[in-house]
Amino acid sequence: MVLCNSIVPLLFFFKRVRTDLRALFAISIVINIGMWLERFVLIVSSLSHSFDPAEWSGLYHPTWVEAAITAGSFAWFFLLFLLFVKNFPVISMAELKEETTREGMHVA
Repeated sequence: MVLCNSIVPLLFFFKRVRTDLRALFAISIVINIGMWLERFVLIVSSLSHSFDPAEWSGLYHPTWVEAAITAGSFAWFFLLFLLFVKNFPVISMAELKEETTREGMHVA
């Protein structure tokens, strides 16, 4: 499968292969065989076990490392989000100026 879909198409780097109709036809057949093998591998491996991943080897329980990485990812996102909101306010300055001039307080 790897040979048919990855190695054989590299022959297109050679101009002699690109201009020869028989070589193009042979390479196209080999690529089609590789694609068929790839589809075969996908289908056969998916039919070898149940569709539900939880039934493959019992119930899944994340380890403390996975939970820590997930919590750290959320913490990192919220830290960056709060830093962004601190430096770039959610309310635009034009709306603030408009509101203060409406109240009679003119801001330069």
